[in-house]
Amino acid sequence: MTLLFTLAAMPMAAQTTRLTRDARLTKDPGSGTLGTLLAGTPVSLGAPRGSSVEVTLEGWIFSRSVGPFDRDNFDLAITARPQENLRDAPNGSVVARLVSGTGLIKVDAKGA
Repeated sequence: MTLLFTLAAMPMAAQTTRLTRDARLTKDPGSGTLGTLLAGTPVSLGAPRGSSVEVTLEGWIFSRSVGPFDRDNFDLAITARPQENLRDAPNGSVVARLVSGTGLIKVDAKGA
């Protein structure tokens, strides 16, 4: 099963843009790295927080790479070590690499 998830809680009316370079993904400004968003990845921009900005990111990940999680409003977490690819479609292009333990919100599931 491949999972579609949304990372971050923001209104979907936010401005969408594509990253022009790789970007570090964190829970809060100054906190540890949750992954790397790759150049070209579409994200919905939210509120600025200092030199950072909140984003909403949707993508697909293999179900074997996640497990149940119940913290900070996330229902899944990356279990693959040390990281797993996030794709723009089931078996699609890689848009990010997320580290083990990163929380996710499941939106949909298709196949494996």
